[in-house]
Amino acid sequence: SLKFYIKDVKTGAISLPVIENYKIDKTAPDGDISYNGNSVKRLLAEVKFEQMFNADMNVKLAGTDGLSGVESVSYYISRSILTEDEVKNIKDWKGGKEFFIDQQQFVVYVKVADKAGNVAYFASAGSEFDTSIPKVAGVKDGETYYATRKVTVSDKNLISVTVNGVVSEREF
Repeated sequence: SLKFYIKDVKTGAISLPVIENYKIDKTAPDGDISYNGNSVKRLLAEVKFEQMFNADMNVKLAGTDGLSGVESVSYYISRSILTEDEVKNIKDWKGGKEFFIDQQQFVVYVKVADKAGNVAYFASAGSEFDTSIPKVAGVKDGETYYATRKVTVSDKNLISVTVNGVVSEREF
């Protein structure tokens, strides 16, 4: 707290003290990022490509600060993973807290600034859109084949193959 007096320069009279309380905000703000309502927030050092989507996503950003309040929330969309220094040197941040995204491969970086000038950076999980269906060769749907029949299934992001209702034991 600070104590102030006012002095009248003509008469020399000094006022009663006025006390003002101030808080110093040295705490960085926080926030979140969500895709279709699910949090995907990551620390900058933890970003990796780990999520797959096949439709546009609603992205929502949030900023929080318990002392001085949030001044701004901004974002940057990158097609690759950036270092912390690269994120801090981004010049073309975009304002806004909600948007749709449909890019092939991306990471959303977020910058939250509070009214005291503190800044926090975080990112989304790395994500990729995959709208292509897996390719199946050697068989046709609905046909019957001997167990010796060779089947090929290919897809950039193949997770599993199900034959006659049973998931293949082969790892993908």
